[in-house]
Amino acid sequence: MDNTIWAWYWAIDNVHIWAPLMLDAELVGVHLPPGNCGFSSSEIIAVDIHNSGLDTLNGYAVSYQINGGNPVTEMAMLQVLSGDTGTYVFNTVANLSGAGSYTVRAWVSLVGDGDLSNDTLLPLSIVNHPKVSVFPHFEDYEAGAGDWVAGGTNASWAWGTPAKSVIVGAASGSKAWVTGGTGMMGYNNYEESWVESPCFDLSTVSNPWVGLDVWWNSEFSFDGAVLQATSDGGVTWQRIGMFGDGYNWYTDNGIDGLPGGQNNGWTGRAASMNGSNGYRRAVHDLIAFGGASEVIFRLAFASDFSVSDDGFAWDNFTLAQRPFINLGPDRVVCDSFVLDAGLADSYLWTTGDTSRLLTVDSSGSYSVEIRDSFGFPVSDQVLVTILKTGDLNLGEDTLLCGATFFSLLADPGGQSFLWSTGDTLPGLQVSNSGIYSVMVTYGPGCIDMDTVSIDFSSLQAGIVLATDTVCTNTFVSFLDGSTGAISWLWDFGDGNFSLNANPIHAYSSGGTYLVSLMVTDSFCTDSVVLPVFADICTGLEGRGNLVGIQLGPNPARDLTFLYMNVGGSGTAEMEVLDLLGRQIMRKNWFLEAGEQRKKVDLHGLSSGIYLLRVHFDGLIYEQKLWILEE
Repeated sequence: MDNTIWAWYWAIDNVHIWAPLMLDAELVGVHLPPGNCGFSSSEIIAVDIHNSGLDTLNGYAVSYQINGGNPVTEMAMLQVLSGDTGTYVFNTVANLSGAGSYTVRAWVSLVGDGDLSNDTLLPLSIVNHPKVSVFPHFEDYEAGAGDWVAGGTNASWAWGTPAKSVIVGAASGSKAWVTGGTGMMGYNNYEESWVESPCFDLSTVSNPWVGLDVWWNSEFSFDGAVLQATSDGGVTWQRIGMFGDGYNWYTDNGIDGLPGGQNNGWTGRAASMNGSNGYRRAVHDLIAFGGASEVIFRLAFASDFSVSDDGFAWDNFTLAQRPFINLGPDRVVCDSFVLDAGLADSYLWTTGDTSRLLTVDSSGSYSVEIRDSFGFPVSDQVLVTILKTGDLNLGEDTLLCGATFFSLLADPGGQSFLWSTGDTLPGLQVSNSGIYSVMVTYGPGCIDMDTVSIDFSSLQAGIVLATDTVCTNTFVSFLDGSTGAISWLWDFGDGNFSLNANPIHAYSSGGTYLVSLMVTDSFCTDSVVLPVFADICTGLEGRGNLVGIQLGPNPARDLTFLYMNVGGSGTAEMEVLDLLGRQIMRKNWFLEAGEQRKKVDLHGLSSGIYLLRVHFDGLIYEQKLWILEE
């Protein structure tokens, strides 16, 4: 015999042989509501009864009890043949609507039952998470714990008003959830706890977001909290988000305590300068759970064996559809364009603007992030191409002084140009006064026009000297040879000035003088300079057919004479002008060839200085005349 082969050996023990009982009702099953979401106040309880006796079962008591409360007992008239199993449904329904765990115990009572050991089963437990299907959902925990239920190992969660060494108060109101109780105690060592939420029906929420105000103050990278969710009744729990997701979501990805069986979460404390130092709004998308009908959340907390602190608190749990934004499709527009981010609680454009509307006047990509009242963010981006590079502007109407041409320039960003002159280039050079307009085409349906008035001033200063020879102490007529002038300023170069258009002037000393004339036409100014030589002459020197012309006496009172040696006969005109160039006296004489003397009657003329001028044979002869008082 091979003693190494153990299969060749066998043994039996505790053999029990008994005779079949006549009456034996055995409880073999208890039926509770399926799942763990949204139990009502009228849930059905049923039990399975097996007939282990020989006689038919008919008329026996069945009972159930919830959480040690008053038993529910009913007389079952369910007939069960020997060896068969029957299911009895209680007429009295169970109230399982409250959040939390329920322990259910059931049993059967048969008069004359030969075996009482199989009349009951071990108690069964069931957890109810009340169902929420109205959104947005906002819970500030002021009216109660919000149907959130704590559990786990060494759990220290409490609902109330935190009054701890660091974590004090709630984010809003006075109530919140917090580890380590609401008082000064900290969380427990080796804690692996959680608080589970109601059951949320997100079947109508396609893009849900979750938000909560969190305060963390736990040993960094050793103790911390995480948010998880399940859609399969708690068979599997999925972490929401990960370290680095932004919006105050998690502070570490290496927590040794492994909250919820993983290492991401909120951790850190004021003592190590990495606590939250108050409630912070944390938000995250729930893309994986959009459309799910039964979603349960839990805040899981875990700690190691040492260094306990306040732990973790949260408030204002929010579930809602992510806000909607649509800046529309990419656009090609003619001019500036207004982007509308829609209704929201806050706005932040890439330009730094924080209002709902943004006016863009240059091509580029524009994006905005909006947040609703829950702090949930959403962003959108649009590319705007603006055909016009700016407002078409030919400038102000212009009056040009002394210019011979002027250049006009339309927007060079246009595609085509048409000037009122027929020119088709972006620029136009004009040299005549007029109104000029341009039409610029930037693209299909994008046209702009502008008009400008250009005026060239015709003002030009000019001096005409009435005589070829200027004698000292002899009045000379300076004539305005300008065009377009309406005001004049003469500078005779000897310190004397005149505002008359055609002044007369006499130089007291010989020499060369720079005579300047400055003229205006209300807008423009022009000037010209003429050198004038004043000669020291003796009398009226003759020229042409007048030789040896003299005036005397001079100064005179009532009468003076002109002495002339005439080279040929003809008519002469004599005139006397005042200093303003106004004609005071005028006479015509017929002169015979030879010596002539003509009387000039000065009666009626005031004393002063005058200019005596003789026109003869196409020439002008001038002499300053002094009239003395009588």
